[in-house]
Amino acid sequence: MRSQLGSLGHGLAQKVDQLVGASTTSGHLVGIPVLLGSCLDSWRFMTTAMQKITRIGEQLEHKAATGRLDQLEERLSKVLQGIERKAEDMALRRLEEQVIVLGEGVEGKAERNELQKAQEKLQVLRRRGLQQYVGVLSLTTEVIMATRSFLLVAGLSLTMTTEISCTFRCKAVITDVDGTLMPFGTNTKISETNQLALKKAFDEGLAVCVATGRIPGPWYDELCAQVPLGPGVFANGALVLEPSPGPSSPRILAASSLPASAMQTVLEETSGGRFGGLRILVLAATTWEGSLRYVELAPEGPTWATDLIRSAGEPETVLLPTLKPLRDVYKFVLFTLPKEEGWAAMADVVDSFQRSLAGTGVTVLDCGARQCEILPPGVNKGSGVKKLLEVLGLSLDSALACGDAENDVEMLEMVGLGIAVGDGKPKALAAADIVVSPSTQDGVAEAIDFALGRLARDEAPDSLLSA
Repeated sequence: MRSQLGSLGHGLAQKVDQLVGASTTSGHLVGIPVLLGSCLDSWRFMTTAMQKITRIGEQLEHKAATGRLDQLEERLSKVLQGIERKAEDMALRRLEEQVIVLGEGVEGKAERNELQKAQEKLQVLRRRGLQQYVGVLSLTTEVIMATRSFLLVAGLSLTMTTEISCTFRCKAVITDVDGTLMPFGTNTKISETNQLALKKAFDEGLAVCVATGRIPGPWYDELCAQVPLGPGVFANGALVLEPSPGPSSPRILAASSLPASAMQTVLEETSGGRFGGLRILVLAATTWEGSLRYVELAPEGPTWATDLIRSAGEPETVLLPTLKPLRDVYKFVLFTLPKEEGWAAMADVVDSFQRSLAGTGVTVLDCGARQCEILPPGVNKGSGVKKLLEVLGLSLDSALACGDAENDVEMLEMVGLGIAVGDGKPKALAAADIVVSPSTQDGVAEAIDFALGRLARDEAPDSLLSA
C-alpha cells in the first residue's frame, strides 16, 4: 500500500515539474524570477499533497480491516485531481501576471535605456568639446613656455660658450679614438677635416694626444702616419705611453697593474673559460716577451675574440690554456655572446665581480651586453689623462678632451674643456661642457676650432651645457 501511494506522490511531483517546464517554454516572456516563483509554488503544492497522501495512507492501514478501502481510494483520487487542477490554475495565473509585469518592465526599461543613451551621448559630446578646448589651450601654453625656455637656454648657452672661448687657453688636445675621432667601423682612417684640424693644433704648439681603451698596435702606427701624435693614454687609463718610431714598442711613461688578489679572483671565477658553468672569453692586457699584447684564455684554441682583436689592428693575441703564469696585468677584458645559448649574461658577470671585488678599489667597467673590463684600483681615462699632463708639464685646466662614451666621463669632467660629439652616449653628453657635431660630421675638428677661437660667434656649436 505504501509503495502505491509513493508512486502516486512521485507522479504528482512529475506532473508539477511538467507544468513548470511547459510554462517556461510556451513562448511567453519569462525571466529568471518567473521560473523561480513557479518552482517554489510547485514544491509547496507537492509538499502539501505528500502530507495528505501520508495521512490517507495511515488511514488506509488502520481502516483496511473495516472494508472501507474502496471509499478511501476514491477519496484519494479526488484529492489528487483537485491538487492538480489547483496547481494548474495557480501556475497559469502566476505566469500571466508575471508576463504582464515583465512586459511593462521591458517597455519602461527600453524607454529608460533610450533616454539614458541620449543623455550619455550628450555628455560625451560636451566632454569632447571641453577637452578639445582645454587641449588647444594647454598646447598653446606649452608652446609658449617651451619657446620661452628655449630662448633662455639658448641665450645662456651662447653667452657661456663665448665666455669659454674667450677665457680658455688650450695647450693640449686629447681625443678618444673609436666613436669620436673616427666613427665605429672605420678602424684607422681619419677624415681629412679632422686630420687638418689636428695638424693645425700641432703646428700652433699644442700637444696632440689620444686617450683610448685599446693598447698600441698596427692601428696606432697607421694613426701616427696620418697625424703627429705625442704621448697617449691607453688601456682605459692603465698605461701612458710614448710612441716609438719603427717597429719598436712604445715607451711606458706610467703604468698601473691589478693587485695579485684581484687577479686571483678573476682567474678563479673564469677558470677554464667558464663563468657559473657558462662560456666566457677572457683576455689580459700585459707585457709578453717585451711587448704589449693581449693574452687570451684559450684552452680549446682560437676563438671569435681572437679574430676580433686581429681585425681591430691590435697586436696578435697570445693563446694560453691558463692565465695563471701572468704577473703584470694592466686590465682584463671579458667577452660573451648575449644571444647565444650557453654563454654567460654580462650583467651577471659585472654584478658578480662588483661584489667579489668590492673594497679593493678595482674598477669593473660595464661596456654593454657583450663586454666588460676590470681595471686596476683608481684607474680610468681621467686618471690616465692626469698622469699624461703631468708628464707633459701641463695643467688639467689647459687641456681640451673629446669623447663619446661612458669610459670618457671622468676625462671630460676633469679637464679645462670637455667636449662630447653629438652621437655620444647620454652619460658622456651630460658630462661635457660643450656638445659638437657627431663623429660622422667631423666633431673633433669643430671642437678644436672652437677651443682655439677660430669660430665666429654666430658659428659657435649648438651646445648642451652640463647641469
